[in-house]
Amino acid sequence: MGGIDIGRPRTRTTLRAALALAAAPAGFTADELAAKARELGGAAFFGCDARRAAYDLKKIRGKDLVKRIERSHRYQLLPDGVATITALVVLREEVLRPLLAATRYPLTPIRLKTGRKSRLWDRAQDHYQRLRRQMYALLTGLRVFPHRQTVVDEALASA
Repeated sequence: MGGIDIGRPRTRTTLRAALALAAAPAGFTADELAAKARELGGAAFFGCDARRAAYDLKKIRGKDLVKRIERSHRYQLLPDGVATITALVVLREEVLRPLLAATRYPLTPIRLKTGRKSRLWDRAQDHYQRLRRQMYALLTGLRVFPHRQTVVDEALASA
């Protein structure tokens, strides 16, 4: 998404914090967003203050993901904003991050989950797994993973 770099830890943490505060009935302030970002980001976000959070909110507002509540210093996530932020965060954390991490260790085979599913497995995990398989097939086709020996071909055949 132009103007919002999901690859930056501060941006990701701000989006996750805004998502966590989305259910607040009265909305949230920049200070509350900064506090939630510090909570989610840990020690690396100790210096995150209301001024930085207000700047991040301004960028997110520019994409129509958040609106300012009139005559107040409070903000509220728009319904489309919740969906967009959720999609960005979930795709990065559940699909792209595992695949990109695998490129760092070229000699380690990638093992996608196959076989019997646990009790806690749900439909969302099925979708994540299918997306991982498809992305891996795409990256292999683009020769990002030309040297891998994996179980992906078998997993794709059974999917």
